[in-house]
Amino acid sequence: MPVGAPALPPAVGSAPRVFVREGVTVQSAFVVPAGASEVTLRHVVLDGASPVLYVPWMARDGVRIVVQNVSLQNGAVLYVMGGGGLRGAGLAGSDEGRPVELSVCDVEALNGALVLTGTFPAGSVLTVTDSLLVAARPTPLVYLPGSQSSPYAPLLVLSGLRLVRSVLVVSGVALVTVMTGGRTVVVDGAVLELVG
Repeated sequence: MPVGAPALPPAVGSAPRVFVREGVTVQSAFVVPAGASEVTLRHVVLDGASPVLYVPWMARDGVRIVVQNVSLQNGAVLYVMGGGGLRGAGLAGSDEGRPVELSVCDVEALNGALVLTGTFPAGSVLTVTDSLLVAARPTPLVYLPGSQSSPYAPLLVLSGLRLVRSVLVVSGVALVTVMTGGRTVVVDGAVLELVG
């Protein structure tokens, strides 16, 4: 982790297996509670917040994540993290476990970003569809090394992403930067062995 970057907030123990945020505005970071097997963010506005969906803390028998009709604004960043020794994650850094199903659709971002990082279990399916992401200024990615001083305006970031015998689909996604020298897609250290 870069110097000065925050550690993840602690995971919450003995939580329900279904975690839902619907029809709300979120202005502070949160981490999905430990043990969740179904995570839904629907009709949510992320206003400068950076939620972390950290898969190794979730259920070991498979995880389904749905992000639908979510708005990212004022520097909001949505992180979906597989295993990988993230600071603040304790012992939960394994890429073992059942597959992850991630569906991101109908997301709108104005000066926000979507980050996929870490190692996901074999058989995982990650889809990002029908979304519009726009940036006019740099967006700090505080949980990624070296990103705080980046001159770019990232919208979709694959950083240290490892998918083995898995599927990644990006379809119907418009990425627009109006910043001189901006870069909308960042692929850094990604290892993809895709099936499908």
